[in-house]
Amino acid sequence: ATNGGGIVRFENGNYTYYSTSTGLPTNFYRSAFTDIYGTVWFGTSNHGIVSYSTNEGWTQYTTADGLAGNTIQDICIDENADIWLAGSNGLSRFINGQWQSITSSEGANSTNYFDLELAPDGTIWAGGDNGIDIFENGSLTNHLDASDGLNSNYVTAICHDSHNIVWVGHAQDGTCALIEGVWRDYSSSSGLGTDLKSMTEDDNGVLYFSSSYGVTSFDGTNWRQYSTGVELPLYSINRVFKDPSGSICLSARYYNA
Repeated sequence: ATNGGGIVRFENGNYTYYSTSTGLPTNFYRSAFTDIYGTVWFGTSNHGIVSYSTNEGWTQYTTADGLAGNTIQDICIDENADIWLAGSNGLSRFINGQWQSITSSEGANSTNYFDLELAPDGTIWAGGDNGIDIFENGSLTNHLDASDGLNSNYVTAICHDSHNIVWVGHAQDGTCALIEGVWRDYSSSSGLGTDLKSMTEDDNGVLYFSSSYGVTSFDGTNWRQYSTGVELPLYSINRVFKDPSGSICLSARYYNA
C-alpha cells in the first residue's frame, strides 16, 4: 500500500501495479492486511476501505456502507474473524457481512484512531487521540489514558509482547510499558524521542520501534539506535513489521539510493 502510487503486488519476482488507471478509487493508501480467508484489505486516505479476493475481485466500502470514517489508519481481525478498522471519526467492525461503526455514541473515547492490536486474551485494543479503548466481543470494557499512567492520551502504537508486557507508543511522548500492573516510562532511557509510529517483536523477543528518525531496538536490557541516512538507507520509517519468514522489514517515506 503506497501513499500516492496505488497498490503494488510482488510475486515470483515480478511486480504488478494497481492504481486509478486500473480502476481503483484512489492512489493513496495507509494500511494493508490479509485476513484468514485470503482477502486483502487496503485502508485509504479519504476513500474508505478497498478489498481484493480472487472470487470477488475489488470491492470498496465507505461511510455510505456504514464505516465510521473514510480514512483508515490500521486494520486487524478479532477471534471471531471480524475485521476492525481504525481511522477518522471512530472505529468500524465488519460483522455478519455488515459494517458497524463505533463512535462516541457507542462509547468510543477517541475521535480518530491510529492503531489496533488483538491482545492474547482476545480483546481488541484501539489507540487513538484520547487514549486506549479495549473491546470484548464488540463491546467497550475498559479505557486507559494519562490518568491511568500512559505518557499521554495520544496513542499511535500498541504491542503485546511475548513476555506479557504491553508497550504503548505516543506521537510526541516516546513509549511506556505495562509491567506487572505498573506503567513505566521508557522515553528517556530508550532515546526514542518523538514521533513514534509503530512497533513489533521478532522471533527472539527483540522489540523494534519506528519513527521519522530511524529504528530503535530493545532486547530486554539494551536499547540500540539505527539512524536514517547512517545505518539505514531510508528516511522517515512509517512502519516496522515482521514478515512470515521472521525477518524484520521497514516501510519508509524516502529511500536513499
